[in-house]
Amino acid sequence: MGNTKQYKPDGGTSQVWPQRLVVLLRHLLMRFRHTHRRQIAQLGMHQGQSAVLVTLWRGEGLTQTELAEKLEISPSTMTAGLQRLEQGGFIRREQDAHDQRISRVYVTEKGKAMRSHLEEGLDALEEQLLRGFDEKEIEQLREYMQRMAQNLEGCPCLEGKECGRHGSH
Repeated sequence: MGNTKQYKPDGGTSQVWPQRLVVLLRHLLMRFRHTHRRQIAQLGMHQGQSAVLVTLWRGEGLTQTELAEKLEISPSTMTAGLQRLEQGGFIRREQDAHDQRISRVYVTEKGKAMRSHLEEGLDALEEQLLRGFDEKEIEQLREYMQRMAQNLEGCPCLEGKECGRHGSH
């Protein structure tokens, strides 16, 4: 079974890979993506398309560039995703009234109808993830995850700079 030493909060060298939080988070994310991918496939969608719809539900009429920036993906990846969504009848693109070079993205009725299905799937997945947690633990987990996300916002790695224990970020 290998090394069974426990994770040391002080970052000591006896820390084993399976106990590292980043490894556990990666494993959790992989399981989440696998489960979510299966859920959305049943709805006739592909990975990542649900995030585009959720973003558009919060505010339609965004440009392709704005969507790519909000979702932190490349413009070419966004183009491919929008083409699939458009072919599936979930979105439509219209030229901007003031600048014909720009197209704005809108959710179709079919795309709007997906909202309840996606929310039901995410609710079920979240319920499964949090089984056995009480409300206080869920709120603590939410706060911890938000703090971790904020901690990464200032990470030099995001700007292509050296990242590590060489000072605080």
